[in-house]
Parts: sequence; structure tokens; C-alpha cells
Amino acid sequence: MSQLSRRARRAKSAARPLAWPVLVCTVVCVLTPRPAFADPGVAGAPVPQPTTTPTASNLTIPDSGSTPAPSAPLPAVSSSAAPAAPAVTGPFASDILAKYADEELAGQKLTQANTDLAAAQGTTKTTYDLWQKDLASVKDLQSRANGAAAKAYEDATGLGPLGDYANQVHQLGLLAPAFGDGT
Repeated sequence: MSQLSRRARRAKSAARPLAWPVLVCTVVCVLTPRPAFADPGVAGAPVPQPTTTPTASNLTIPDSGSTPAPSAPLPAVSSSAAPAAPAVTGPFASDILAKYADEELAGQKLTQANTDLAAAQGTTKTTYDLWQKDLASVKDLQSRANGAAAKAYEDATGLGPLGDYANQVHQLGLLAPAFGDGT
């Protein structure tokens, strides 16, 4: 008996995980709205009542009606034409479309400004690099000119044995002019 009850409990516990999904699915399927299959007809129109019972002699084919005629000529379609603008509906549709057009224009201006900025930054970097190169060249030429001027000064003053001390003699000449001219 205990074996039988264990099997029953196992079978019951095995079916339990499936119970909730089946229940939920059933509720969803029952409560999901479906379209009506009857012809709705015109609202407020009286429902026609058959006056006679249909027989083979009074059954007729309904009128096929007339062929519809176009009310206006169809516009020509060209492959190069721009896509048609969306239909404007609603009280604020034109305002929304105007704002959308303004946003598109602002986006195009922003894209152009970013392109111009990138070009200006590239030009600025190139100019800065050339300036730094020329500045280094000027500093090199200035140090060479200072060296050449110092050499020319040494040669011109003819200090003789004091030639190694030409810079100090020059500074002494600036402080005490009477001592600097070599007299």
C-alpha cells in the first residue's frame, strides 16, 4: 500500500509543474477577444425580413452593379520624384512637421559645423607645428649668431692672453667703463 501511495504522490508531483501553465494558457485563450463573424450591416438600418421563403424559382443572382469610374486622372509617377510628404492629420500635425523640419535643418547645420571645426583644428595643428619648427630654427640660428658675435668680439678686442676671459672683461667694462676699454 505504501508503494502505491508513493507512486501516486510521484505522479501527482510530476503533474503539478504543468498545472499552472495549462491554467494560465486556458484563461488567456478564453479571455482573448476575437473578431465577430457576422456581417455588422449599417448602424441604425432596419433588419430586412424575408417576405417569402426562398425557393428555386424566386432565387436570383444579385445585381453586379456598374463598373466604377475614376473621379480624377491618376497622377504620373516618375522614378526621380522625391518621396511624398506624409499626410497631415490632426490639429497639431503641421506644427509637428514644422518642428521636425527645423530639427532636420539644425542637424544639417551641426554636421556642417563639425566638419568646419575638424578642418579648422587640422589647419591650426599644422600651423602650430610649422611655428614650433620655425621657432626651434630661430633659436638655433640665434645661438649660432651669439657664438659668432662672441668670436668676432674676441678677435676684435685683441685681448691677447686675457682672451679666455673676454666675457668677464666685457662685464667689467660695463660696470666700470674706465677698466673695460683696455687702457
